[in-house]
Parts: sequence; C-alpha cells; structure tokens
Amino acid sequence: MHIWGHLMADKCVIFFTNNAAVVDIINKQTSKHRSIMVLIRDLVSSCPRHNVLLHVKHIPDFTILEPITFHVFR
Repeated sequence: MHIWGHLMADKCVIFFTNNAAVVDIINKQTSKHRSIMVLIRDLVSSCPRHNVLLHVKHIPDFTILEPITFHVFR
C-alpha cells in the first residue's frame, strides 16, 4: 500500500489467490503469529489513508503459471 496506495485511492481492490490461509488472515485482519500481525497492522492502517477497500478471494487450483489478474472497481 505504501508504494501503490496513491494509484488505488478511492477504489475497491480484489486480490485472487489459491492460499486459503492468506485469504482468512487478510479478510479477518488478524493472526495468532506476531510477525504476521506486524504486516497486517501496516496493511490495515494504510488502507484508510488512501481510502482503499481491500478484499481477498480464494480460487482453488490456481497456479502460478496462470496470469495474475487484478480487478479494481470504483
């Protein structure tokens, strides 16, 4: 968010991933691991600064060989 936050300002951003744990951690904005929470706190505090609504969706069987798709909505 620190680098591209100004480009995503006033938008709803949806990230797609095959990692269900990442989906739960980012969408719930919490984790039991302290090191992960440092990253989550930084992400959560950056989103309101740029007025970005962040959602992560799980796509099973998504492989890295497929193109990465980002959808940005107004």
